[in-house]
Amino acid sequence: MNIYKDRIDLNNYLISALTAIGIIFLSQFINILINILFITLTDFNNEVTVLFALFVSMIIPSFLFKKHLLDKKMLQYVPFFISILISGILIVNKKITITSVIFTYTVSISEEMFFRGLIENHLEKNMPIWLAILIQSLLFGLINHSAYSILDNFLYRFPAGIILTLIYKKFGLGSSITLHYFHNLL
Repeated sequence: MNIYKDRIDLNNYLISALTAIGIIFLSQFINILINILFITLTDFNNEVTVLFALFVSMIIPSFLFKKHLLDKKMLQYVPFFISILISGILIVNKKITITSVIFTYTVSISEEMFFRGLIENHLEKNMPIWLAILIQSLLFGLINHSAYSILDNFLYRFPAGIILTLIYKKFGLGSSITLHYFHNLL
């Protein structure tokens, strides 16, 4: 038995955190590039461009860096499919618009696959789970939502990242997507 197994290895932690930040910057670069290409080459409105760029910029790195992103059983997606049903009912009853549903799902799916499915799993390979959750949640709150105030991100989005990660760990990606979706929709 190795008594040094849980020893803090700051070098590995630093490399993992920097890699995670690099992946996020790659995602942001892809996002900017797609927005520039769409704005200059197409007649799509800004909302469609933003949605497409967000989705692609977070999906590409997710599949590049994680072979089996959706490796849990399909049962975890039951809450996600229920949320689609509930959204359909709300649309039919004119409580929400199809545009808000599509926009909110795109954001929720993209961010959850990227931050929980990719960044969290990457960090977790090289550090204790609790530290990976804290770093990933900080990155989610402070870098991903950099347009908002640091205080707002630290007090609101950082804890939200922790909660979404715990839901992801306990119930799977479908459940964290669902919670994220309903949170953003409200």
